[in-house]
Amino acid sequence: MEKRGQGLSTTAIILIVLGVLVLVILIMGFIRGWDTVAPWLSSENVDKISQACSVACSGGNTYNFCSADKELTDKDKNKIITTCAMFAAVSAFDEYKVAGCPSITCVKKPCAELKINTNGDVKLGEIVTAVAGTPCSDLIIASASTDVQKAECEKETDCVWVLSNANNPINTCTGTYDKLDIAGKYKISQFASDLVDPNKPNEKKVCAIVVT
Repeated sequence: MEKRGQGLSTTAIILIVLGVLVLVILIMGFIRGWDTVAPWLSSENVDKISQACSVACSGGNTYNFCSADKELTDKDKNKIITTCAMFAAVSAFDEYKVAGCPSITCVKKPCAELKINTNGDVKLGEIVTAVAGTPCSDLIIASASTDVQKAECEKETDCVWVLSNANNPINTCTGTYDKLDIAGKYKISQFASDLVDPNKPNEKKVCAIVVT
């Protein structure tokens, strides 16, 4: 009888210990996030989306690259639903490494049809004014470090960062770019034709999209 009682007592202790462990794991999961406690449960799929877009490009699948929505979730749990073409075009998404596809030409859409669905909020394209021919040197803040100056210069694809040399004593940002008059919006020239105002040759209307 004593051995039987002792066995039941040991079983009960094991069950209690297991229960405590499960409770601790649940608490840590809800407090610190399941991605930390159980990485294999992570919903992050940036590499998967990047590879899927690359496959669509190499296979010449125009619909899959230009029109089919992809749902991307990054390490910070930001959820973005849009097309491969949009991931490749918008500079705010450069960190996801979705490459463009020179072999595929996406049909240009009206600006208002462009969308990026971010955590349920659909952001539509807007026609905004851009001042053409703005010197890239205007992007440089003299008091900033060289790394910051270079980063600011290279945010615009038409600007080139040139290091100092015998013919150029200081680092410079060369070229010109289309300066949008509204901060926080990104030009997407691949999707909407520029609308030129004949009375203002140095200005043009371009399609931009809000990225929060």
